[in-house]
Amino acid sequence: YGEPRRARILCAAQSNGAIDEIVERVVDGWDSMDEEFRALLKGVNVVRIGSDEKIVDGSAAERCHVSRKLREIGTDPNAADVNTYAQNSDYYLRQMDEAKKKKRAIESKIQEETKRLKMVFRDVRRDYGYQVPVQSANLDSLRAQLKAVYEVLDLAEKKHKEKLAQEGRAESVPTTTPFERVVDRANIVCGTLSSMAQLAKKPKSNAPNSTANTRPDAKQLCAVNLFDVVVIDEASQAVEPAALIPMQWLKPGGLLVLIGDPKQLAPTIVSKAAKNANFEQSLFDRLQRAGTPTYLLHEQYRMHSEIMKFPSSCFYSGRLRCGYGSHDEERRAPYHGFPNLGPYQFFHVPGAQMHRDRYGAGTHSWSNSREAEFVSICYAQICRHAARDVRKIRVGIITPYVDQVRRIREFLQRSMKKNNEFTTYAPVDVCTMDQTQGQEFDAVIISCVRARPAAAKDIATPPTTTSTTARARERDSDSSKGVGFLNDARRVNVALTRARLSCWIVGDAGVLSTDQLWGALIKNATERAVFVKCEKNEPLDAVFDDEKCRVGGVKSYFPLQPSASASTPVANTVAVLRNTEAIPATRFTTKVLTKNDPRQAARVRNEASKILHALAEIEGDGGK
Repeated sequence: YGEPRRARILCAAQSNGAIDEIVERVVDGWDSMDEEFRALLKGVNVVRIGSDEKIVDGSAAERCHVSRKLREIGTDPNAADVNTYAQNSDYYLRQMDEAKKKKRAIESKIQEETKRLKMVFRDVRRDYGYQVPVQSANLDSLRAQLKAVYEVLDLAEKKHKEKLAQEGRAESVPTTTPFERVVDRANIVCGTLSSMAQLAKKPKSNAPNSTANTRPDAKQLCAVNLFDVVVIDEASQAVEPAALIPMQWLKPGGLLVLIGDPKQLAPTIVSKAAKNANFEQSLFDRLQRAGTPTYLLHEQYRMHSEIMKFPSSCFYSGRLRCGYGSHDEERRAPYHGFPNLGPYQFFHVPGAQMHRDRYGAGTHSWSNSREAEFVSICYAQICRHAARDVRKIRVGIITPYVDQVRRIREFLQRSMKKNNEFTTYAPVDVCTMDQTQGQEFDAVIISCVRARPAAAKDIATPPTTTSTTARARERDSDSSKGVGFLNDARRVNVALTRARLSCWIVGDAGVLSTDQLWGALIKNATERAVFVKCEKNEPLDAVFDDEKCRVGGVKSYFPLQPSASASTPVANTVAVLRNTEAIPATRFTTKVLTKNDPRQAARVRNEASKILHALAEIEGDGGK
């Protein structure tokens, strides 16, 4: 805990997941991290403030959390009364003040009780001529209480002197808490926007009330030294009052950096009155509309190029580029060379049904068991290849509905009971789309849920009155028809851009294609030959069976095919041929069809030559 050697930076984000991701990058770095940048971060003291309830044990955020640092210096973060981290000299000084107040109150009661007893025994002394001792059970009890208060006072005075010696302070110097000292010695302080309020000074009970004309500056309000730089990540998702909390701890003349994406999730505002008052506008949006210079970071360092293609063309006018470390060679997964396990896939799961409020919680949430089962199969595929390659792959399963989160977890638990290696090599997080902003995963599986409703009785009966119907729509904009709030392009953008190695989308193409955005996504997947259909009469895991792909046990995975032409790539041409009946006994591996085997170009050429040879034979038979 030496003095800071660099400028102090305060970094905040809207969610715990986003700020923990930043802490992990700063503390542990990443695989493709530049050595010069790694050397720059070496020795930086990072402190994570805020609640530690949702922080993963052993993670960088847990190792840097202020509560752990307090325990390392011998302070119990849960022992104080007012400030969680304030068991220091000031804490014991308050104990001394309270003990002195109790002492004065008990002494006053002893005097009153003694006076009363003297009045009672006055007549006895007059009649019998001898002194009666002033004694009673109540007086004995008061004297015992006074003795206990003296013991507390003596102990508090002793602890107060010890803490002053530890802090190296004279009694005339204002005391600070261990929490403040740990934060004050950090180069980078990270936390959520709301947790930045912990940096404010705690009011003292004996402090005079401030007058209306008194306006303290930031230094008078902040319990630690002000910061040279304040960085707010996911700034487009934060309401303006929340963004102001960390900004007040910025030094005069300091640097404020807002990082956000207005094409991703905006602040979540439920109140219609608040929306009408423009409360959902973020500070990022306000400054951007006011003409503040903004810069597009067009180089992305996360996604495989195949994952990046559709978000770039759909949301960013094709301006995204792969930066250093995000090219195909660096984003290769151990399963990319196997059927339908490519970097980017759309799995069409027809015949599914979605259920409303499966768990009887009185919510308007939906779930889809068939999709949940297929998602668990996809996860098992990743786990097996990760274990075989002895490589840890972090998996994120994203879905728009809370009920589907719970349903997927139920299927995952069944798979994990059969194989304990799953959690070792492929730790998984199941969360909603809104919870994933600011996070990233090695592999992402998206369950869209939307399908045909299970039955009419599972759907809430619409109210009869018009006003009630309007309120119901406002409360539940996600009806049983269409794609629900999956038509929100920002929410879809968040889900599609969380993955590093692979992004697999699971949904009912027939339902999703009714929406313009999802129709474009499905068309794009078809044109790129990554659209995979799960047949109703086949097991769900059949699409990953290499043998069935070879001998024809699995039928066409591409129901919507582009027209073949002279300029059509080999993969797309093969996809068209697989749908014809001219070669019923010939099936070829999806490794060729989906172009998901960059390490085996020679094998691709061999497969292509087999196809051409089969065509030649068919033409020869036709000529005969």
